[in-house]
Amino acid sequence: MGVVIHLNGWPGSGKLTIARELAARLDARVIDSHTLLNPSEALYERHDLAYGTLRREVRELIFSHLRRMDQRVPLIFTDALSDDAWDTKMFDEYRALATARRARLVSVVLQCSEEENERRLVSQGRAAQQKLTRISTLRHLRENYRLLRPAEVECYTLDVSVMTVDDAAGWIVSSAGLSQPERRMSGG
Repeated sequence: MGVVIHLNGWPGSGKLTIARELAARLDARVIDSHTLLNPSEALYERHDLAYGTLRREVRELIFSHLRRMDQRVPLIFTDALSDDAWDTKMFDEYRALATARRARLVSVVLQCSEEENERRLVSQGRAAQQKLTRISTLRHLRENYRLLRPAEVECYTLDVSVMTVDDAAGWIVSSAGLSQPERRMSGG
């Protein structure tokens, strides 16, 4: 059985870094939120109706390909979803994808202290990747929303405030009982 892993956390919590380490361990594909958002960001302002249209079309196209991919390939998504109705509905797309792939759906909520989250948010390289770097926006999100912990899904919460990337990926693999592919030894 395949697996679809959803890493959910506030911007700057380390989702993509952890996803990449997890992907290396599981021989998985990472589809981070910016893979889905950046085409719209590159072409339109957020208030432009075409922004939302392109965002939906890109997401639908990628999910269509993922449904047809080899089901044994683990998929890892990153997101910053809150527990509001809109984001809960968006998470249902991951449920549908896991069902279509006959895969196990695992949600991991990444907690990060406010101080550490703000430090990471402004770290080098985030702006170049079109990632959020405004502390005021992060504070607004953290003060007004809670991270989504989806109902009826295998869900884990991990505080990554002082955890290394290696330890976080190891914790996820161990806690969720994910099997790592055997590494082939090179002859010599």
